[in-house]
Amino acid sequence: MTPHQDLIDLALLIADDKAASDIECECEHAGRAPHGYWYDTASADEISAPDVDRAVRYLELRGFLQRRSQAPHIVTLNRSTQ
Repeated sequence: MTPHQDLIDLALLIADDKAASDIECECEHAGRAPHGYWYDTASADEISAPDVDRAVRYLELRGFLQRRSQAPHIVTLNRSTQ
């Protein structure tokens, strides 16, 4: 592995952790999920809402986020694939 690839891998890990932390810290729990908790992204306050929206978009693109089918603002993180 090259130093450049190491840097990319580390940057992704930091971004993954930051995005997950934004959701875990800024959103209310909405119950237990099979592998963690459900989070209500609509509960984020107006200051943190843009960060939560970006975190949801990022983690969904990375394949680390699942939405509740009947309530898409309720999400869970699938960090076991990281």
